[in-house]
Amino acid sequence: MDEIEKIRYAKSFIDQLAQGVNPVDGIPVAEKDVINNVRITRCLFFVSDVLGKVCNGEYSKPQPKPKKSSFFVDDELISKLKVENRKMSASEIAARIDEVNENDGSTYKFPRRAIGEWMIENGFLTEDVDNDGKRKKSPTLKGESMGVIGESRVGYKGDAYTAILFNADAQRIIYDNLKSIVIDHYDRINNKKADSSEGMPENAGLPWSAADEKRLKEMYSDGLTAEAIAADLKRNVSGVKARMKKLGLV
Repeated sequence: MDEIEKIRYAKSFIDQLAQGVNPVDGIPVAEKDVINNVRITRCLFFVSDVLGKVCNGEYSKPQPKPKKSSFFVDDELISKLKVENRKMSASEIAARIDEVNENDGSTYKFPRRAIGEWMIENGFLTEDVDNDGKRKKSPTLKGESMGVIGESRVGYKGDAYTAILFNADAQRIIYDNLKSIVIDHYDRINNKKADSSEGMPENAGLPWSAADEKRLKEMYSDGLTAEAIAADLKRNVSGVKARMKKLGLV
């Protein structure tokens, strides 16, 4: 008995089960038997249909979905992004980028966290942890001078929070630096993956604050290695080396 014959033989059992018949003795099963449950019956008929197609050479294995690629930024996309004369959140800006990108036929989404991460790393925003362990962003003096706004709001649960908004000047800074924003975002992801096999340090992958950078510079000036600095800052070594390069230390 070859493989196709075995499949046909198995299919005959499934066909009988789907019809409420015991395939061993050919006797109909009791009406209340689980085999007569309508959902199970439908599943059995479905399996029987698939096996029939296999036997007839009609069944093709489902193709795996293509892996999602990185969001790509080019000069053409940037040229189509227009600043708006109103305050916009990072989510609204990201949605606008997606809208322009989709019109060009792309299905990849702009990474939502990338704007905030880049703003923190470049000194436009600062991020602190409150007493409840929640991370809160606020504009720095540099950020405020460039059009980054912290607006007090109240959430639907009555909780006060600070919304980070960007005026036209800040929007232009984001669009002008969009390539760096996206590249830095994926660099962080790749660095995080590179160290995943060793276990992730507590602060790995988090944006760098001004205090973090100051501490890094001090330890580098004192002659500490990247490994020692990473241990002190609770970050991975690849992330520390990347930050050293960005700060012009190496």
